[in-house]
Parts: sequence; C-alpha cells; structure tokens
Amino acid sequence: MTSHHAIPAWFNNTVVEGMQYLVALHLPFSPSDDTIAATCQAWVQALWNTQHHWDRQIDQVRLRDAFVCHAHKLSQWPAPKFIVDHMAERALPKALPMPPLSDKEVATNLKRLGVLKKMMSKKFKPDEDEDAVSLDVLAFEVEQALFGQGYEGDHYDQVFDWLNARAFPEKKEPANLATEYVIENL
Repeated sequence: MTSHHAIPAWFNNTVVEGMQYLVALHLPFSPSDDTIAATCQAWVQALWNTQHHWDRQIDQVRLRDAFVCHAHKLSQWPAPKFIVDHMAERALPKALPMPPLSDKEVATNLKRLGVLKKMMSKKFKPDEDEDAVSLDVLAFEVEQALFGQGYEGDHYDQVFDWLNARAFPEKKEPANLATEYVIENL
C-alpha cells in the first residue's frame, strides 16, 4: 500500500474537490459530515492505488471530469470504482514521423504500385479466374504500398471498397473518391 506522503498534492486536491462536488449533490447514502474527511482520504488512497503511474498533465483533467461529467448518472453515493470506470482513456502520445525512405525503397514501392495499378485497371473477376488475386490480398498489397509511400493511416477499408466497386460495378457500391484519386494518381 502506498503511503499518504507519496501522493502528490495535485492528486489529493483533485480527489477532494471531486468529493466536495459529490457531497454538494446530497445523494442518498452520502457520508455523514463527521466522516467526510476520513472518506475523502480513503478515496484518495483507493484511487491512487488503481493506476501504476499517475501523471498530472495526462490524468488531472481525466480525474476531474470523471467526478463532474458523470455525476448525472448517479442515483446514490458511488464507490471509487465509479470514478475509475468513468475516466476517459488516456490520450495517446503523438506518433513519431515515418522514417525517410531510401531511394531504393521509393523505387521498389513505385514499381510495386505500378504493377498493382495495372492489375486494378483491368476488369478482373476473382470468382471466374483461378489465378486472380483475391480482393483481400490485393487491398492489403495496395495499402502496404501506400504506407510505403508515406500515406498515413489505415487505408485497407478504403482500398477494399474501391476494389469492390471496380471489380463488381453491378453492385453499385460507392467507390471512395479520395482513395480512387490517390491510387489513380500514383
């Protein structure tokens, strides 16, 4: 169990402020006036021990919001678990930029995209041609090639929709125009 002295003031103050907010709501089963100080310290300790590492910059707003933004859901005094369960997910740190590609990698990817573009420009029917590449495999290959050229994000679904629209125009599935533009302008 973590000692009270190891808990930083920002954490203690945030929990105490949240508890004051809950007390002001006068919910059924609220702690009595003579036990609220001890209840606050028990909550500080309980919440502190729920996470391996608390970070003021990341967690203070999440903790405060769990008390304030979700209070409307309460019909009686909550357990500390309610606060933990209603904390927003931690924001992921900004991803590092892709490392620059070598001239050889760029040339390889452009060649690969050229081959894939030729394959896609033909009306292929995967069900009729045993040698045809499945749409799943082709979409994955295109997405990997796009990633290799520096396009960020997951393009698989967009590419798969685009390929479906090209391979099966009778289904009248709308092609993703952004994906179509990217692929046709490589």
